[in-house]
Amino acid sequence: MITSLKLPSSSTEDARITAEWADFMTEAQQQRFVDEVSCHLRSLGCDFECRQGAVLLRTKARRKPQQLGLLNLAQHCARMEASSWPALISAHFERLFASRSEDEALRRDSADFEKVRHSLKVRIFPSENLELPLRDRLVWRQAAPGMSAVLVFDLPSAARTVIREEARQWQRTDEALFEIGLANVRAQDPVRRQQLTLSDEAGVSVTALAGDTFFTSSHALFLDEYLPPGSDGAVVAIPNRQVVLFYPLIDLKVVGAINAMIPLAQRMFRNGPGSICPDLYWFKHGQLTLLPSRLEGRTLSFEPPEEFVEALGRLFAHWERFALQ
Repeated sequence: MITSLKLPSSSTEDARITAEWADFMTEAQQQRFVDEVSCHLRSLGCDFECRQGAVLLRTKARRKPQQLGLLNLAQHCARMEASSWPALISAHFERLFASRSEDEALRRDSADFEKVRHSLKVRIFPSENLELPLRDRLVWRQAAPGMSAVLVFDLPSAARTVIREEARQWQRTDEALFEIGLANVRAQDPVRRQQLTLSDEAGVSVTALAGDTFFTSSHALFLDEYLPPGSDGAVVAIPNRQVVLFYPLIDLKVVGAINAMIPLAQRMFRNGPGSICPDLYWFKHGQLTLLPSRLEGRTLSFEPPEEFVEALGRLFAHWERFALQ
């Protein structure tokens, strides 16, 4: 039924580099990006070392070198003309260094919950970003297989995770803190609701919730607020921090939507910025269930759990009754 589909071949496939962290860039683009980052850091007088997908920064203020990931910045640059890269890189590090002074001010106020509650938000990260021992220091919960919802402070220049010791001072449960964080996302991070046509032939379009903040993806945690009445949940993709794709289970066009969403989600995950997960999920009653798929050559196989197959069966039975009337 939905078992497989062929992916179109890419005209740029041969030009892609093999480095996993930057496979969205050609080798020439990757080298230029590293050169531009190095040039900017040298202009600031920084002591640094460029590594695979990261830069190791040494400063007098920190006893240990700080490793800064370059993936999101590289993804952002890859979407723009190379002539604009120096300005993008400069703005990125300017925000990064500004966030340090903001963090110092935050530390002074963190014990007073009423002073910081407006900045609390919930951000979705790939679960692989929360490896031990970091996981024990943060306030987080599993959002879905492969994704974690983390409580953060939304500062003017950056988002900073809430440390468990800070949260203990507030004498509130994790559940209460997550409710506050999601309420702040609703109020402060609106999204643009758009329809994306994925298949002209089948007339399939999916809804995209798009935004420019770190917290657009967090809207997937309360997706029921965007679904039409009577739907049996929705098929959802959260490929990066700036978009949520979904198609509600209301008709059999969901089959075509699934086939189109799988390669689209993988492409958006690859391009970023803020890559989260290339997979599809079933959102129902506030829960996200993984809908496994795998890539074999140019064929994608889709292997949903039995409960999802039953939901599709209910849609088919409803369509069949309607067709016979």
